[in-house]
Amino acid sequence: FFIKLVNATSYINLIPKSASINVNSLITLDVNASIVQDDLYGYEFEINYDSSKLSLAGINNITEGNFLSQSGTFKTHFNVKSAGGGLIVVYSSRNGSVLGAKGSGTLARIQFLSAATGTSLVKITKVKFVNSTINNQSVREIIPVLTDNSTVTISTGSLPCTITSAIWNQTLVNENNYVEARVTGSNCDGKQIN
Repeated sequence: FFIKLVNATSYINLIPKSASINVNSLITLDVNASIVQDDLYGYEFEINYDSSKLSLAGINNITEGNFLSQSGTFKTHFNVKSAGGGLIVVYSSRNGSVLGAKGSGTLARIQFLSAATGTSLVKITKVKFVNSTINNQSVREIIPVLTDNSTVTISTGSLPCTITSAIWNQTLVNENNYVEARVTGSNCDGKQIN
């Protein structure tokens, strides 16, 4: 198996580039790619993050984007491995003798749960993009890739007021009369409810 480098440069990045969330909140990061002057047949990359600040919301919360499959037009083999300790490995390829995807789009969507206050850099590392060129059934060309990471800042913040029930003492009221209402909820102390 031989590898040949291609001169065209492509890009992979995380969206949003930066985000601020509260503890115990979910955040979704999209891994996007832009392929310049080539096609993308397959890829592999690692996601590194601070596992004391973020935790993977579940292995099933890493889903394939629509770029490589072109929204289901092409069959792909998508796989994810969580190595623990803030490391995720993601890889996918098209199946069969077909051309790769061109342009830009989402490769994967990853959902994290914020675990503690602070800041976590979420990095894309060890990226391998492969095009569909086959010279002698054993040569694929590797596409050079530039990466851009994301920063997630987690704060204690205030949790939203969630009303769980409301009871009125009257169902029909004339103008200028008052109605007694009893409202219950969570995180609503001292908050005005309209």
